[in-house]
Amino acid sequence: MKKLYLVSVSGGKDSTVTMHYMLNKYPRNQLKFIFADTGWENPLTYKYIDYLDKTYKLDLIRVSSEKFKDMETLCVSKKMFPNRVNKFCTNELKIIPILNKINEFKLLGFKVISVVGVRKEESEKRKGEGLWKTNFTHHANFISFRSLKNIKKSKSVKNFYSNENAVTIYQPIVNWTTQEVYDYSKKNNIELNPLYKMGCSRVGCYPCINSSKNEIGMLSFEAVQKVKALENKVSKVTTNSKNATFFYSKGKPIPIEDIYKKNEFNSLGLDLGCINPYGLCE
Repeated sequence: MKKLYLVSVSGGKDSTVTMHYMLNKYPRNQLKFIFADTGWENPLTYKYIDYLDKTYKLDLIRVSSEKFKDMETLCVSKKMFPNRVNKFCTNELKIIPILNKINEFKLLGFKVISVVGVRKEESEKRKGEGLWKTNFTHHANFISFRSLKNIKKSKSVKNFYSNENAVTIYQPIVNWTTQEVYDYSKKNNIELNPLYKMGCSRVGCYPCINSSKNEIGMLSFEAVQKVKALENKVSKVTTNSKNATFFYSKGKPIPIEDIYKKNEFNSLGLDLGCINPYGLCE
C-alpha cells in the first residue's frame, strides 16, 4: 500500500511551518497539500494561500463543503451562528471536506496520514495532544456533537472503530513553542501571512467566532458590514433572537457593530510592523 502524507494548509503560521517541515523531511512524491476553503477567509489569506501554492509548487488541493456553499449559506441553513460549544462551522466547512478527500485517496489504495500543525501550547484543551493519534473518517457529525459514551452504545461501533474507518494523524510540531515556530520561519526565510504584521493573532476565518475584542476591533469596514448583513439574514429565519448575532458577551447577543465601535483599531489594515501578541514577527 502506497503511503501518502496529506498536509493541511490554512494560511496560519503553524500550518505554514508544518508544510515547510514536511517538504524538507519527506520525499515529494509522498506529499500532497490540502486547503479547506470556508468561503469566509480574509482576502489577504486567499492571496497568501496562492503565494504558498506558487512559491513552493504545492499543486494545492482545494476542497469545500458539498452541502453548504460557504459560511453564510451554512448559518442561514442552520438558522443560527456557531458558538464555542457548537462549532458546526469547523465540522461542516473544514473537517468533513478533508475527511471526504482522505476517503477518496484511501479508495485509490493509499495509506493516508493526515498532517496538521497542532501545538500543545495553543490551548489548555490541546495540552494532551501527542505526535501521533488515530481519528476516524466517517460520522464526522456524530464525533463532534455526541459523547464517546453514545458512540460505544451505537450498533455500528465495530464499523466505526474498524481499520477501514481509521486514519493516522501526524502532528510534527506538537511540542514546539510559539518562539520556535517564529525562529524556524526566520531561519528558513519563510514569509508568513501579512495579517500578523497588522496585529492579528489568528488568521483563520474572517472573523472567527472565537475572535477577541481586539481582533474584532481590527476588522475592516467591509468585514463588519458583511457580518452585519449576515446577522440580518439569520435574524429573519431564526426562532431564537439569541442565535441572531455572530458574537456574544456573558451569554448575551451583541450586534457586531456595537463591539466594533468600542474596540476599533487599525481598520485601514496598515502594516504596523511586528505588533502581534508575541512580538516575534521579525
